[in-house]
Amino acid sequence: MVDAYLTSAEFKVKSTRTQDDYWKWALRFAVELKEGPVAMFEEPASRGEVNEWRQQWAHSVKQFDCAGTVVTLILNWAKATATACS
Repeated sequence: MVDAYLTSAEFKVKSTRTQDDYWKWALRFAVELKEGPVAMFEEPASRGEVNEWRQQWAHSVKQFDCAGTVVTLILNWAKATATACS
């Protein structure tokens, strides 16, 4: 899912720096996801799991926010893509 998002037309950001940051966070999320099926994000409890993952960077507001932003973009894109294909 993360690889598909990163290669999609939807993955466009304003600056090279932002794109690099988003790429880094997307790959970190992909590492976290590798053990679980994408379908797990259809369950409400998955929000808690994402928040637990983000807590690793709670010491840095910027990193904590960026992790949440990128995960939200990826999951919203995945949901929209799945809906469009249904």
